[in-house]
Amino acid sequence: DYNHGVYLKHPEWLEYMKQHGLISNVWTVNHPVDMIWAMRQKIDFLTTDRPDLFLQLQGKSSVRKTFFEAMLPSARRGVALSRKMTEI
Repeated sequence: DYNHGVYLKHPEWLEYMKQHGLISNVWTVNHPVDMIWAMRQKIDFLTTDRPDLFLQLQGKSSVRKTFFEAMLPSARRGVALSRKMTEI
């Protein structure tokens, strides 16, 4: 559970986590370049203030917009939230 800058400085930590079955989380990722990096690294969880942007990058904004509006109304107010990236 680190800021994405820590993982950038220590990429070996992610490899270690994957090898040992540990769950990775990155926060607070609000820039599209950093979101794409996290997706490529197969980070398990991502915390963002921009779930709309994250879903748009994944090409699922139309499907998931309803989910976030129905289940997570705080997302519309810009509250950081985590979702397992493999489920999105």
